[in-house]
Amino acid sequence: MKTNAANNLKLPRAFTWLTVMLALAIAQTSLARTNEMPQAYTMMAIEDVAEGSLVTKGKFSEAIQKISEKELKFIAFEANNNLCVSYTSLGDFDNATIACEAAVATRATAKRNILRRLALSKRQFLHDKAVALSNRGVLRAVTGDLEGAREDFTNSVKLDK
Repeated sequence: MKTNAANNLKLPRAFTWLTVMLALAIAQTSLARTNEMPQAYTMMAIEDVAEGSLVTKGKFSEAIQKISEKELKFIAFEANNNLCVSYTSLGDFDNATIACEAAVATRATAKRNILRRLALSKRQFLHDKAVALSNRGVLRAVTGDLEGAREDFTNSVKLDK
């Protein structure tokens, strides 16, 4: 699923829970695979910024290279979110973890940054945080951290209320 940063979307609870259950099932059956990532799970890329169009087209290596070449200070959440999706899809879990954690942290600290907070509607802020938690949950599920995945998915769903 992809989203535009300008849209204020609310994920349907049924879809969110389906994603959670699917990710956990895949994680349990795919842990033996080390070099190939199954693409049966869903992660969300921000399409209209931070090379998101490349990510949504499956051009993960190209997206990583282009994001890494740019200074993306003002779109740090979007860049880290798209890196999270790209690295996870390529099976580079160390870099995926760094990017996913940074995306979650960016949204967690954004509420303390008054200028950034004013630029985001509350609904968009919560949506972005839910996306970051959901993507990190997928990463945790496919790397075997099922308890961490459940926690992220549960917190993501709570933001959807």
